[in-house]
Amino acid sequence: MTCTSNGVGTHGPISTTLPASWYREEGMYELEKRAIFSKQWLCVSHSLRFREIGEFVNFEIAGYKFFVIRDRQNELKGFLNICRHRAYPVIEKQSGQGGKVSVLACKYHGWSYGFSGNLAKAPRFETAENFDKSQYSLYSVHVRTDRLGFVWVNLDAANPPTIPWEDHFERVDEQPRQKDFSMDDFTFDHAWEMEGEYNWKVMVDNYNECYHCTTAHPGILATTKLDTYDVKGIKGWIEHYSEPLDSVEHKYGVQPTYFFPNAAILISDGITYLTRFAPKSATSLKLEYEVYRHKDCSDQDFDTMNPFFKQVEQEDLDLCNAVQRNLNMDTYVKGPLHPHNEKGVIYFKNLVRDVLYKHVNEEEQAGRKICPARRDDDNEEIAAEEAFCRLAGRSTPVPQDAPPSVQSLSTARKAARAQAKHRLFYTIDYVSRVSYFDARSEYRDFRGFFVLFWISLTIMVITTCLRNIKETGHPLRVEVYALLSRNVISLGLSDAAMVASTALSLPIQKLARGTNGVLRWRRAGIWIQSTFQALWLALWVSWPFLLGWTWTAQVFFALHTLTFLMKMHSYAFYNGHLSETERRLRALDKPETADLGRAVKYPSSPSRLRQMDSESSEEEKEDEQDLAQLRQDLATELTSPLGQVTYPQNLTLYNYADYILCPTLCYELEYPRTPKIRWDELFYKTLAVFGCIFLMITISEEFIMPVLADSASRLRLTTSLSEMALILAETTSMMLFPFMITFLLVFLVIWEYILGAFAEITCFADRHFYSDWWNSSDWLEFSREWNIPVYHFLRRHVFFSSKTYFSTPVAMTITFLVSALGHELIMGCITKKLRGYGFFAMMLQLPIVALQRSKLVRGRWVLNNAAFWGSMILGLSTMCSLYVLV
Repeated sequence: MTCTSNGVGTHGPISTTLPASWYREEGMYELEKRAIFSKQWLCVSHSLRFREIGEFVNFEIAGYKFFVIRDRQNELKGFLNICRHRAYPVIEKQSGQGGKVSVLACKYHGWSYGFSGNLAKAPRFETAENFDKSQYSLYSVHVRTDRLGFVWVNLDAANPPTIPWEDHFERVDEQPRQKDFSMDDFTFDHAWEMEGEYNWKVMVDNYNECYHCTTAHPGILATTKLDTYDVKGIKGWIEHYSEPLDSVEHKYGVQPTYFFPNAAILISDGITYLTRFAPKSATSLKLEYEVYRHKDCSDQDFDTMNPFFKQVEQEDLDLCNAVQRNLNMDTYVKGPLHPHNEKGVIYFKNLVRDVLYKHVNEEEQAGRKICPARRDDDNEEIAAEEAFCRLAGRSTPVPQDAPPSVQSLSTARKAARAQAKHRLFYTIDYVSRVSYFDARSEYRDFRGFFVLFWISLTIMVITTCLRNIKETGHPLRVEVYALLSRNVISLGLSDAAMVASTALSLPIQKLARGTNGVLRWRRAGIWIQSTFQALWLALWVSWPFLLGWTWTAQVFFALHTLTFLMKMHSYAFYNGHLSETERRLRALDKPETADLGRAVKYPSSPSRLRQMDSESSEEEKEDEQDLAQLRQDLATELTSPLGQVTYPQNLTLYNYADYILCPTLCYELEYPRTPKIRWDELFYKTLAVFGCIFLMITISEEFIMPVLADSASRLRLTTSLSEMALILAETTSMMLFPFMITFLLVFLVIWEYILGAFAEITCFADRHFYSDWWNSSDWLEFSREWNIPVYHFLRRHVFFSSKTYFSTPVAMTITFLVSALGHELIMGCITKKLRGYGFFAMMLQLPIVALQRSKLVRGRWVLNNAAFWGSMILGLSTMCSLYVLV
């Protein structure tokens, strides 16, 4: 989606509103239905409204009626709300209302459909000859759920849709300001609606500026620094930014985002609002609101915030009603738009204009109206009748008494065609736009630089080989290759034994589940597992030292050992929790003796229940759930998110072996899977692993090992501290670039290629192993994004477990402490030295993060990102110099 102007800047002619006729004419509204609402992606709800099979929500937007439902495969499906028999609605709920059904049944003639849209029953048609039920499934619509769980629908009949979701909304669910935000912490609370007597664009114009807030919204004026308010148009959405007053407590602030054309979300401390702008006619619409409540939002806070937002919406409704009454009069034509205070309106205006003009051009070329949502029929007789109808419509001239907008559009089309015929020389269309590297540019595709990175490394290898041939007669040096070839058999056998030994966690789990005595998990079981893990770690960490392996074998084995320690811990402690949950569920068969305290969410996974605290406090006892709800909560906890596996069905050797191979450190009963192994992709990733290793070896032999060897010999010959410091500084400077390239290659070989290969082998569908860590503005952000499997493990099993007993800052410090100890252990295994440089540097990140998030530098992304990369490049080579030479 490209706009002719981004609406940013204060130079050039003043932009104006859309013509008033665009806000009132039915002809324009009909064009918008065809060009926008039947073709664009519409954000309609959140997956929290579809938790169970058969749950649905009905919608009507611009006259298009459809619904979304969770089918028996636990997937969201969407269908037009039209029975294929005689067009009666299948769902008779009002727009925005939901429910739960066991079958989709039309009440007109009794036709019924499955949740996948297939026709299940057509009474008395079983005797009709040549009637094929498979030809009369419900008309499906495209459904997509983004990473935050918001549900999108596209009514386009084409498959795939004409406009891919990524074209307009790629990374809309990865906004940097929402990195710490998760809808997993929310539940759907309620829905409400209002109706306005104005065009839908009037409300969108109003939503995308706060120019009016000073005079029209006293509540916003009392809570927000309006001088910080700004908007940013990106592809198909507009982000709103503002800061609350210093006196207002907040966690996320208020973060509105508008999704073209029909929706907006507003994230606040305790409430998330989803607003649907649902046009009913050219001059009326329904505003449908979905309210989601944060799990930590108290009744008092909710009762304060919810009426506040409703008051703001009511104030906007009154404003827009008054605007439309004047737009309906043929006196106002256009008005000026402020280049900064109303740049969101300018951006939206350009979106509308570009989409409409493009669609009109397509209709002109086709010689007919194009409605993408229309389902064409292959029946020749029907096609002929439809063609006759379209022909009749085209042959009807524009009447003399037609509205001015219709006549002007017809005249403009004729003029454009005539002008195109007379253009004999090549014409260049100049429009207002920025360069690709401009800070205001929406361009995000820089894959060519990734290709350039690999070409640069290829050139480096070729020139290195040529230089080696000239100097030594051989293309490559062999020192590192000799190191890699040593201990290979011993390493392979030891690694297999180490991995196999983790399977002892399975009989421990079965033992803990099968007994009611002292060996159950919450008594001795957890201590048995913890003792086993401690002895296991001590054995396998010391194993390479006992066998005298080279550092290359040690680093591989140390990394693998820590990986499987985390895997084993997650498997054991999650299944231990499930065994206690199952025990409590069985105890409810005798409620008079069972613990009826409420089920408490286990913090390590906010999206699902993880810990059932049987030792409830007095406050919890006063807030007990009823027995049926408690049973349901416990049963849900014992069932996988996809609904296919229930504890203890997972306590099998096959399940454990599958988990061991899956590229994740956090155990779940079930994972999403791809349909099959893509062998070409597996081959490519395997080849890339060996290619990256070859490059790392070449860089080490040519640019790192010689520098370290020379520096080590120079250090042995000097006793002056200043000379030693100078040698260390020179070594660090000479390794800045080689170590940075090596780090990037290590990142690629592990998180892109090795994990990707194992994901392909196991058909593991979630390949989100890293995020855009290269855009990090502080070390805390980097730790979240560059190694997502480890981040999830530390967050679940260290940070949230620590929060049970300590405050958030202390829990964060403990998490960094555990991570720092792990990194120091790896460096000790590599260098056979225990120095603590890495531990100290990692713990130093905490005060650095505090400084980077201070008011002095907060929000200065370029400065913070430059500081991140500078410390990354300098820190890697410095750590290597210190550990190897000192």
